[in-house]
Amino acid sequence: MSKFLLTDSESELLLKFEESPSLESLAANVGRDITVISRQLKRISEKADVLTKISGRWCITKIGKRFNEATLDFLRIQKSIFSEKYILRIGTNREFASRVISRNINSLQNRYKNATLEIRSYERGAELALLSGEIDIAFDCGRPQSPEIKYTQIQNEIIIAVASPAFKKKHGNKEELTDLSKLPHIHCERLRPDRVVGMNWDSGNIVIHTNDIATAREMALQSIGWALLPEYAIRSELKSNLLKPLLNKTFDQEKYGVWFMRSRVHLEKDFKNACEWLKNVNF
Repeated sequence: MSKFLLTDSESELLLKFEESPSLESLAANVGRDITVISRQLKRISEKADVLTKISGRWCITKIGKRFNEATLDFLRIQKSIFSEKYILRIGTNREFASRVISRNINSLQNRYKNATLEIRSYERGAELALLSGEIDIAFDCGRPQSPEIKYTQIQNEIIIAVASPAFKKKHGNKEELTDLSKLPHIHCERLRPDRVVGMNWDSGNIVIHTNDIATAREMALQSIGWALLPEYAIRSELKSNLLKPLLNKTFDQEKYGVWFMRSRVHLEKDFKNACEWLKNVNF
């Protein structure tokens, strides 16, 4: 029978090493002296190519990261067999986490009665976090670039051109301000007017750039410009008339869906649960 390369304690130490910013914090976390930790890491590196030294500092290798991912998967499967609680790491962008997941957390938790949910947010989307093994499941819009990711698109992401009432009043206060290309624009990085609206627009009219939906929303509320924003992120502002639509139409070329790594086949059930939740959630 084949033997495991690392013992349980060595596998656990390798997991904690990847999570720790320094040997000092690792030593404090496990309650051991730094010299003892260093010797243990050296023994682990001699057994398998999971650790290496760069400029005198221990660093985890790509194989080490894959080993840790496999260890976490093994622990998850083991816990599911014995119906024990496991941690499910879900990643998405900050706005979706706060405006959709947080408001519907009870229904999401009901989908995962044997899991403790860990919600992580990423401004530029969750693909890199999924590929690096930081998360297990992702909610994201569009399509992933990597063929290693399995995904399904479920709900339309409705985009609306909006501005404050004060901004509308300053620029004509018409029911529909059609020539937005000439007006001051708050440019949210992933919501380009030429791609979303299909308009010719003058980039010289951008008053500020941001990669954060929440920041763009707050700046629009301050009347410095108009912005393209997802409906789910401004629903309460629209209802209270703090923000007003600028066009008599919406845009929905992007879809939100669920992503996970094809290689992690044991997550298929968690993936299907996430899909069912997203289909029924008040997006």
